Amino acid sequence: MKTVIIRDDDTHAFTSSALLDKIYGPSFFRRGFNVSVSVIPMLDTSARIGSKNNSFYRRGYEYEPFIPKSRINSGFHDFRKNSAVSVWLKKKSVEPCLHGYSHDIRDFSSPNYTKMKEMLARGKSIVEGATKRKVRVFVPPHERLSKSGWRAVADSGFRIFRNVIRPLKDAVVSVPLGEYGLSHVRGNFLYGYNGLVQYKSNKELGTMNPYLFSCFWDLKQSFEDACKKFDSSHVFIMANHHWEFLINTKMHRYWSDFVDYMAQHDFASMTASEAFAKLKPVNA
Repeated sequence: MKTVIIRDDDTHAFTSSALLDKIYGPSFFRRGFNVSVSVIPMLDTSARIGSKNNSFYRRGYEYEPFIPKSRINSGFHDFRKNSAVSVWLKKKSVEPCLHGYSHDIRDFSSPNYTKMKEMLARGKSIVEGATKRKVRVFVPPHERLSKSGWRAVADSGFRIFRNVIRPLKDAVVSVPLGEYGLSHVRGNFLYGYNGLVQYKSNKELGTMNPYLFSCFWDLKQSFEDACKKFDSSHVFIMANHHWEFLINTKMHRYWSDFVDYMAQHDFASMTASEAFAKLKPVNA
């Protein structure tokens, strides 16, 4: 049986519950799918795109593309204002995760352990207060996580759901060297892991190339590639940006077709926390 883990990123104070419900509606849940939703607790509306190589920057976006244009540079916005999405996140098959703090690229890439611990505590309090759900999983914003950030996350009791786990790079940038053991010395150490990775004091979940659909891509080709990845994966992990469905509404059709395709197979869908509890580490 195939394991399916789906994550959606960047839910925030202005996210539309109607949009989430259109992407992950009754049919999605009725077929047995779950989704883990990464929530930005205190959105910084002055957050700019971090790299000029970013495809959105090249298309004229200066600020994060999910910030409503009328709200750019309007300060920080608390997720607790979004009562509709807070209610939506209470669904049985939905798990809220913590997605950084403000979504600034520097939030968890700094050496300031104490400040990051404080942001984790505040962010967790905001999301748990809004949803009345336990938040156990941390999703690094922009895939930026320093070694001090990794330690702060682990010491705060979070599991880590990464986009890409590249151990050779992570040993230099993100994961403290003391977390590695002989179990990590294998071929995947050079090329990356797909699934659950066990460290000495924590676990990470991740995959190579998690985003399979994007608003600027050839969606027919994206659908075909997603089907191939699904077929070839024993543990299938993917992520969406719900806000991209607003930029290109054709994504709804191809996403619906892909959900239909997955539903034709024998699978077990898990939230991130369920995966951390049930999956066997790839380096076991």
